[in-house]
Amino acid sequence: AQLCPRHHRLKHHSTWTPDPATKNKPPGWTSPTGRHYKPEQHDPQPTHWPPGTPPARTNAIPIQFHGEQAGIEDLPPWEPDDANLIDLNDLPEEDPVRAGYFAKPFVLSV
Repeated sequence: AQLCPRHHRLKHHSTWTPDPATKNKPPGWTSPTGRHYKPEQHDPQPTHWPPGTPPARTNAIPIQFHGEQAGIEDLPPWEPDDANLIDLNDLPEEDPVRAGYFAKPFVLSV
């Protein structure tokens, strides 16, 4: 059976290892210290929803996207065409605008 994303990352990006599965049981896990963990058993009872909270629609139509591949010519330009922009490479090194730009520390905004 295919692992869920969480267990897939656990298998491939950690020292945890899956135990072999049987015909009736999913695989368990062995921790990095050698301890064995039994597989999680799903509750056979259906979920009981609170009054007024309907379950997710099971008859929803899946959304499909049939977009075309964009070529390099369809992508926006790296820099907008604007006469107000200054290319720092066009300024002499002694220009105060260039010196002021490089005097500021580079900080990533979050």
